Amino acid sequence: MADPADVNRRSWRRIGQWPKWAKWLAGILAVWWVAGWTLPEFGRVVDESTGKPVAGAYVVRLWNAFGMTLGGGRSSCIAFRVARTDEAGEYFISPAWAGVSIRRDPLLQAMREGVMVYAEGMSIARVDPGWQDTIFLKPGAQSGDNRLEELYGYFILNGCGSDRELKRKALDLYKALYAEAVRVAPEMRRENAEKGFRMEVEALEIGREEALKRAF
Repeated sequence: MADPADVNRRSWRRIGQWPKWAKWLAGILAVWWVAGWTLPEFGRVVDESTGKPVAGAYVVRLWNAFGMTLGGGRSSCIAFRVARTDEAGEYFISPAWAGVSIRRDPLLQAMREGVMVYAEGMSIARVDPGWQDTIFLKPGAQSGDNRLEELYGYFILNGCGSDRELKRKALDLYKALYAEAVRVAPEMRRENAEKGFRMEVEALEIGREEALKRAF
């Protein structure tokens, strides 16, 4: 039976014979894994009915943690990225830090949440995954409670970092949400919607404490 120590020595010798580029690649992958960084993502957003690219859409990618130690299995946002599509409908999501402990603990797995895409008056129809994800949009509800609730769904980003981080990533997105929310909200909910979305924008511009003072 082979001596385990001798097997380990032979394994390290084989690694030492790797070409320099392979050692560099292995080192980069090791640092990425230990540090807990996600990989970059590329994709394209198109109109499902016409096949034409959708320029200026906001693409949000969330990484969530879930497990018994985070509220009994309820998801908790740990990181997010916002990108905007160019004239060709293409976007690039930069890497995000997902946390070392979350990457290591089987009860706290870093997971890629379903993508969120905002374009005025449109909703996600489907996502075709691949080396480059293709996200198809369809016409959304143009007014009423359903569309307003869809816009409120973006408030989940509030739990994903400091106001400073949010301002850098999501201020323009929140301004766009605010403008549409005021337009589509039913008459009975318009005042509350206007106050709620305006406060979220102001929280990023002047800080949450000052925004709350203005609101109340």
